[in-house]
Amino acid sequence: MLDDLNRAKIVITNYHAFKLRERSEPSAGGRALLQGRGPALDTRESEGQMVQRVMPELMGLKNVLVLNDEAHHCYREKQADQREEEEDLGAEEKTEAKKNNEAARLWISGLEAVGRELGIARVIDLSAAPFFLRGSGYRERNLKLRQGTIPLEGGEAVS
Repeated sequence: MLDDLNRAKIVITNYHAFKLRERSEPSAGGRALLQGRGPALDTRESEGQMVQRVMPELMGLKNVLVLNDEAHHCYREKQADQREEEEDLGAEEKTEAKKNNEAARLWISGLEAVGRELGIARVIDLSAAPFFLRGSGYRERNLKLRQGTIPLEGGEAVS
């Protein structure tokens, strides 16, 4: 068993790393020339390239275990018609909520990309803060240790 533990590969990363980066930044004229009359030119890295950049140690492995710390910051934004909370936020609170929602979407999208590229066997969400954030669209309530669900390839999900 100790040999199995010694073979474990651990990657510690911050959600910011999941943001797709530009592969090249052509000048405005160069972009127009490359794009021509076609659709907008996408020069960002692919999800696979992002996963390779963020966790190269895990490439070639399948079904990784994710320990998701501060998990109350990692959620999908609720659609306006599905929101559970009253939107009586002031201007400053709305700005903070927008920033939190953008970070949460980046975080959950990054984990979903890892799931598509490597496969995720299980996500264990950890959080020291016992609540959801105001402005998230979710009703504020206590949050206990929970296991998350990340869709796998083919539309399946693990929980």
